Amino acid sequence: MGKWLVTGQERVAQMLRGAIERNRVAHAYLLIGHSGCGKTATARNFAQALNCERAAPPCQECRSCLRIAHGEDFDVREIDVGEKHQQIHIDQVREIERRVSLKATSSKYKITIVPRAELFSREAADALLKILEEPPPRTIMILGARTIESVPETLASRCIQIRMTVPAKNAIAGLLSQGGPVAESDRNLILDYAEGRPRWAVEMAADPELLEDFKQRLMALEERLSGDATSKLGMAYEIGSQRKAALEELELLAGYHGVVARARVAESIGGGPETERQFYEKWAANLNTIRAGINALSANTMVASTLDDLFLDLDEIPGAGPAAP
Repeated sequence: MGKWLVTGQERVAQMLRGAIERNRVAHAYLLIGHSGCGKTATARNFAQALNCERAAPPCQECRSCLRIAHGEDFDVREIDVGEKHQQIHIDQVREIERRVSLKATSSKYKITIVPRAELFSREAADALLKILEEPPPRTIMILGARTIESVPETLASRCIQIRMTVPAKNAIAGLLSQGGPVAESDRNLILDYAEGRPRWAVEMAADPELLEDFKQRLMALEERLSGDATSKLGMAYEIGSQRKAALEELELLAGYHGVVARARVAESIGGGPETERQFYEKWAANLNTIRAGINALSANTMVASTLDDLFLDLDEIPGAGPAAP
């Protein structure tokens, strides 16, 4: 059966495994799901299964599987946004084109993984389209994106589209239990904010400094949200103009609203029906505003103006207490 190391994505793994067993592997796939749900891990496991040297792929032990796991395989490459860029630019796609035109060194397939396909510039997307329309033999492209709408339709329509499963909270809790000891309060906080993101949860549990930084971000977020318009614009200013950082911050903001809502459902808001109605109305309005902002940034709108408009539209939620320690 192979060792697919993808927490909560067993259905997707079974689908991809079946394509290999039936010799029906497509030249391009688009994995759709929120950040941290396992898209990149699934893509790597798929690459391992395709190029594994043993009978039950992926074995996670042969030279090919190990090289892919460590990012050292010449025939399997991941493309992402560089530290100084907000988009995947055309030079990166030209490098993809150059690499896929070369003969594979020892593996069965030449595979390119693009974890953040929503960040293609228009020129880069047009260049990639040419590769998808006329793919070299035994070449596979695996794209990942938050939503289908965030990927140019010309690219999405040429891929097998697979919607990722949202890993259950108990599956992520089981994954955390396999790691080192974590304080109960920290473990609960991680599970509250994991939102189906096993990779994120493991990283937080393994790195105390990263977790402390996350707590500080949450407290700063709460303070800003309870302030006036100047305070909210200050939040937009602090995020800056980097699209990738802005998307991550909006995902945190959406997660915060979800945690607050679930806590109030469990504990009862108090204050009577009117307070309860106001809470849910403003919670829903805020969440819609945040999701619209995420979609706008994914569609390459101006970062600064999008954030300014978004934060000014956010309301303080009545009855919402702290969602961070």
